[in-house]
Amino acid sequence: MLAVEALDRVVAPASELAELWGDAPSGPRWRRGVARLRDALDPPVPPQEEVLFAV
Repeated sequence: MLAVEALDRVVAPASELAELWGDAPSGPRWRRGVARLRDALDPPVPPQEEVLFAV
């Protein structure tokens, strides 16, 4: 989880690193790479469309 938090910080709006990459031509590719790495470390939970158990 520490690595996930670090990745979240580097792409946060207040991040100087994200700002510098935002100005670079390959910035979107960098951001996609960070997102792929983050998803590998902490996969997103897909939305559940139907209720499995009624409460």
